[in-house]
Amino acid sequence: MKSKIIVLTGLIVILGLLAGYQHSMAESASSDTEGRIGVVDIRRIFEEGRRTADYQQQTMSEREQVIQKLENLDREIGQLESRGQTLRPGSDEHLDTLRQMMEKQGQLEALKQFHEQESALKDQRWTENIYRDILAVTEEVAAAKGLVMVVEQGRVELPAANPNELMLTIRTHKILSTGGCIDITSEVMERMDTDL
Repeated sequence: MKSKIIVLTGLIVILGLLAGYQHSMAESASSDTEGRIGVVDIRRIFEEGRRTADYQQQTMSEREQVIQKLENLDREIGQLESRGQTLRPGSDEHLDTLRQMMEKQGQLEALKQFHEQESALKDQRWTENIYRDILAVTEEVAAAKGLVMVVEQGRVELPAANPNELMLTIRTHKILSTGGCIDITSEVMERMDTDL
């Protein structure tokens, strides 16, 4: 009987030691990763970064030139229309003026459509390039800080503009809390701005 109690006590002590060991291993594993997860607010980088300001200034200048070109064409069309009203309908000069006016109108519409598409493609290409750079710089900063993971810290703006936007926000906003994570947004933005 005594031997059973001794064996049972030994087993209890061994189980207690194993439980303590497992607990300390789990605790050390969690402390190894604790504070080693970073967050980056990509929207903030897009909104506040110097690259965005530079790109917006460049595109504003280009758009002003396009607007000037379109206004000049529109003015030429107006002049041709006024001239056509002074000419005898059906005369060679009237038909020539009408042809020129219609060509300019076609040119105006074609330029409007082209510049809209060109602008959209430039914006897309710029966005892809800056996002690619954000990912690369984030990886560099994370490695330098010894972070095991970096997640996007998206801001939710409520109320939403419409139900579709609300549903899109709900479907795409996956990280609900980033408490205890290291925010490296400023470092990523600063490094990107100095790498210009």
